[in-house]
Amino acid sequence: MSSVPVPVSGIDKTYLYMQWAAYFQMAATTLVFWDYVLTFEGELELIWRRKKTGVSFLFISNRYLAIIAQLLTTYTHVSSNVTYSVSKFAIAYWLIGTSLLQLILTDGIVWLCVCALYGNSKRIRWPLLGLLIACVLGGTAVIGVVGSRTKGSAEITPGIRRCTVDTQFHGLWLYWIPILIYETTTLILVMRLFIQYLQNRRAWALNLLRLLLKDMLLYLAVIFASFVTNAVLFSNPDPILAGLVEPVTVVLLSILGNRMLLNLRAENKRAEEGMVFESGVQVGERSPGNRGTQGGESDRRRGTETSGPALQSMRFAEVAAESRTYV
Repeated sequence: MSSVPVPVSGIDKTYLYMQWAAYFQMAATTLVFWDYVLTFEGELELIWRRKKTGVSFLFISNRYLAIIAQLLTTYTHVSSNVTYSVSKFAIAYWLIGTSLLQLILTDGIVWLCVCALYGNSKRIRWPLLGLLIACVLGGTAVIGVVGSRTKGSAEITPGIRRCTVDTQFHGLWLYWIPILIYETTTLILVMRLFIQYLQNRRAWALNLLRLLLKDMLLYLAVIFASFVTNAVLFSNPDPILAGLVEPVTVVLLSILGNRMLLNLRAENKRAEEGMVFESGVQVGERSPGNRGTQGGESDRRRGTETSGPALQSMRFAEVAAESRTYV
């Protein structure tokens, strides 16, 4: 990203759009900390006070990357003391790098959950992983090509210093195409099971399986809509408007991914204690770490056991094929 002055004729509009962008950055920062306060008790109970696994580090990375990234990004967009070097680092490296890493972490959670829903079937696991890798590489290539032609500045006019991009993101909307292909594929896979669930709910006896399915549908519906919105905005000729909702999208990736992991950990804990989980935590609710549960027998299925990539050990009810999945 190289420096270029903002045309005098466009200063008023640019400044207005930058104010909008700053509002969205502040909204994203508020959202991520609001969720942090709501779920911190559950995080202590379900993550920090339990044995650390790969999923624990996945949660921690997904959680705190969004917080740290959003703090620095918000500062560069609202501060009046940024330099061109800071602007270049914030836009060309930090914002793009952390957004990509956030996407990889959250889609990794989605991959694990979809695999768990399908009993860790190799016919689903490896093709879906290959698609995820291909889509991420495709999106990264688009960013690399477009970013090499992008110009920005730290001063839109003498006395007004803001971190901004001055040239149109030609073709950057293509970044969302491979990502949408992956999200659409996972949405179809989950919808297929959701239809089976509606047709025969008794086959889905385990609360964990129903919870996982509903969490996945919520995540995929919200993220799919967000990605489509970003794809449309990224085709806008004004670079500031193009990335208007991107910070909120990245924060939603982190929040919904963390909610899935916390719900799964909470349900697993209840199953270990011989209790039945009532319902999954929804956006706006407190985390399920200390939520009340109903007494009763835990749902345990009898049958053969097979191991697979895991979120945490937990038995699933019989669905299409008999197996044990781990979440």
